[in-house]
Amino acid sequence: MPPFAYDEVPYEDYPVTETHVDALYLGATAAGLDAARPEGARILELGCAHAVNLMPMAFHLPGATLMGMDLSAAQIDRARARAEALGLRNLELRQGDVMDLELGERRFDYVIAHGLYSWVPEPVRARVLAVCHHALAPAGVAYVSYNAMPAWGIRGAIARALTEGVDPDDPPPKRIRRARAVLARLEQVQPLKGTAEGALLRAEIEGLRDKPDAYLLHEYLVPCNRAFYLREMVERAERAGLRWLGDVAPSGMPPAEHRRARHALRSLHDDELVVEQLLDIVGFRQFRASLFHRADAPRGPRLTPVQRLHQGVLAAPPREPAPDDPPAARDALERLGQRWPRDAPLAELARDASLPPDALAEALVEPLHDERLRLRPRALPIAPLGERPRVAALTRFEAAHLPFVTTPMHEHAPLDSFHAALVGHLDGRHTRATLVDVLARDIEAGRLPLASGAPPPPDRLRAALASMIDAGLTGLHQAGLLVP
Repeated sequence: MPPFAYDEVPYEDYPVTETHVDALYLGATAAGLDAARPEGARILELGCAHAVNLMPMAFHLPGATLMGMDLSAAQIDRARARAEALGLRNLELRQGDVMDLELGERRFDYVIAHGLYSWVPEPVRARVLAVCHHALAPAGVAYVSYNAMPAWGIRGAIARALTEGVDPDDPPPKRIRRARAVLARLEQVQPLKGTAEGALLRAEIEGLRDKPDAYLLHEYLVPCNRAFYLREMVERAERAGLRWLGDVAPSGMPPAEHRRARHALRSLHDDELVVEQLLDIVGFRQFRASLFHRADAPRGPRLTPVQRLHQGVLAAPPREPAPDDPPAARDALERLGQRWPRDAPLAELARDASLPPDALAEALVEPLHDERLRLRPRALPIAPLGERPRVAALTRFEAAHLPFVTTPMHEHAPLDSFHAALVGHLDGRHTRATLVDVLARDIEAGRLPLASGAPPPPDRLRAALASMIDAGLTGLHQAGLLVP
C-alpha cells in the first residue's frame, strides 16, 4: 500500500509493551545472551511511524541513544515536531525506505521491527532481516513481529475475500466502504451454517464488524499480508545469519494453561522449536514477536527462574493469593501489592521476611510463571500519592496531544477530556484543593466542557470536582504515572 494511505487514514498506534528494551533485555538475558543494559542502550526502530513507541523510551532512558526511520514523510515530520517540543536530544528520526537504509559502521544493541515484516513485499522482508544482521552489535537483539499461523489461515481467507470485492485503485475511504459491504454480505451468506467450520468463519467475520476503519484498511486491504509458522521464520532468520532466542509477545493463552500445554507437549519432543511450533498449533496462535541475535554471538545457558529473579526488581498488583502459594510467597506478594505500582529488590523482600534470597526466590517461581509477579530490570521512578501530585513532562505532553498517556511500564492508558485536563495541571505546584480551583476555572472559561452542558451551582460543582480529582489521582497512581 502506498505510504499516503497511512497519512490519509492513520493507524491508531500505541506504545507496544513488549518492544520496550526492558522486555527485550529480560528476554535476551534469560536465554543466555549478554545483552546491553537498557539505561545506555543503542536502539533502532524500523517503521517507527510518528515514534509513539520510541518517544517514551527516549524520555525515560536519557542515557540511551535511539533512532527511528519510516517511509512516510508526514509521520516523520510529526515525530520530529513532538521530539523537539519535548527536548529529546537522544532521539534521531529519519525519513526513508528500509531498502535504501545505510548505517555505515553504526551498530545497535536493539533493533525493533514491529508491524512491518508481514505487511511488506518479499524483497523488503529479506532486507529487514539483513539490516538486523548488519546493524546489530555483537550481543545485540532484534525484535521482529509478524502474523502467525495457524490462526491467520482463516483470517487470510477473509482478507482475500475482501480484496476480491474491492478495487485496489480506489481511494482508501471508498475501499473501506466497499469492504464493509462485502463483510455484511458474507455474514448473510452462510452455506456452512451449523458446522464447526461455519462457526469459526462467522466468528471471525463478526469480529471485524466493529473494528476501526484504519484496522480494516491496513490489516485486511493491503497487497501484502503474509502469516508465518515459527519454523519458517526461524529458517528465514538463519539464512540472514540470525539465531532465534525466543518470543516476548503474549501467546493468547492464560499463562497457567500455556505452561500445562507446554509440559504435556514436551513428552513428544525435546527440541524447543518443535514444542513451540506444536503449541502454536494447539493454541491457534495468531501473532508472534520473535527475538533474534547474530548467529556468531556467544550464548550461555538459559537462566533458571531463581537466577532470573535476581536480575532486577519485583512488583505485583494487589490480588488474592493462589491456593497453592507457600507462606513466604503469600507474604511477599502481599507486601508488593501494598507497594504497587512501585517495586522492590528481592534482597529487600528476603531481608524483611528473614529468609535467604534464594529461598524466597524458590517460593516466588510459580507466581513469576503465572505472571502474577512482574520482573523489571530497573527500579521505575514511581512516587506514592502525595500532597502535591506530579506527573512527568512526557505525560502532560501526551495528555495534550494524544488520546492516551504512556505509563512507565510502557503501557497506554486512555484519557477522557476531564482526566486530560487534570493531568495537564499535575506539575507539582498544586494540592488537591487548588486543583479544584484550577479545574473550576477551566470549566468557567469553557476550556473543559461538561457532558451535561451547563455547570451546576458552584458548591455542587466543587464537591463533584473534588470527588473526581480523588478518583482520577488514584487511577493515575495505580497506573504508575505519579513521579517524585
